[in-house]
Amino acid sequence: MTGSNSNGALKNTQFKMTTRQFIEKAKQIHFDKYDYSEVVYCGSHGKVKIICHTHGPFFQESRQHLKGQGCLACAGKMPLTTNEFISRVSSIHNNFYDYSLVEYRGRAHKVKIICPKHGLFEQEAKEHYRYGCYHCGNDKIKEKLSSNTSEFIEKAKALHGDKYNYDLTNYRGNKIKVKIICQFHKSFMQTPNDHLMGVGCPQCKNEISLWKRSDYVKLCDERHDGKSNLYLIKCYSSNEVFFKIGITVKKIKNRFSYDMPYSYEVIKFISESASFVWDLEKKLHRLLVDYKYTPNIQFGGANECFSEIPKDTLKLLDSLDSSKQLQLIA
Repeated sequence: MTGSNSNGALKNTQFKMTTRQFIEKAKQIHFDKYDYSEVVYCGSHGKVKIICHTHGPFFQESRQHLKGQGCLACAGKMPLTTNEFISRVSSIHNNFYDYSLVEYRGRAHKVKIICPKHGLFEQEAKEHYRYGCYHCGNDKIKEKLSSNTSEFIEKAKALHGDKYNYDLTNYRGNKIKVKIICQFHKSFMQTPNDHLMGVGCPQCKNEISLWKRSDYVKLCDERHDGKSNLYLIKCYSSNEVFFKIGITVKKIKNRFSYDMPYSYEVIKFISESASFVWDLEKKLHRLLVDYKYTPNIQFGGANECFSEIPKDTLKLLDSLDSSKQLQLIA
């Protein structure tokens, strides 16, 4: 963990602390040397009133006190011995480190510390009150990111199915782009946030709009027994109503499990051969071109929306008969 990241983590932690938590942390570092009965914690940069048993009350920034600073009057008279320093940091770090090489010469001087996992490292004495082995910190970050990568991939597969390969994905944050492999257009970079909002391969454009018919049919033949589904849903919010026509190999609730910002009602759901469903969708989109609608809130497939569905189109879907009806709307 770098110094700047460490400081950021320290600030975030301290801003969230209560007075009681501050006192507990302070006693871990300073033991019973001070009286904290008049402390009112108000943030890492705020000053708190601390009572020295030898020199009386003094004010000090809470963050400095947690870094090991104490009574300035005592500092000039009673410097820590090596044994006192070791005793304090051993308590803070639960006897994790070996301090046999420590020679304490003041807070700003580096001391030699032995990590049982990564060996010898050097650190300023004052920093060791708050931080430990750099490599251990990195290990914890990697472990956390590895867990987050697995969680992201699990959510992505629940949304996108088997369309993408995530072997090269390394999750480092919701807004940091990851590498995703499209089976038709190779790899692309995208933020996890966008991907879990339903955005997919830029070249595929909303999953299927730029696919070749033959590629889509082939995919359905290989993975879904040659079947696909056409759906008509009514989408609505407190100030908006519109319709969407699209195709999917999933159930509707899975298709819109992550990226649907609107409530919706299923009007039609037709399961047929992938080739038939593909052709039907394209023909319906052409038929309804005068009713094209752009939702106020964008989502995956928002380019397939319409302000209304004429009664003739609804009747057509009600009485659908593969090849005959396709000829009627050609």
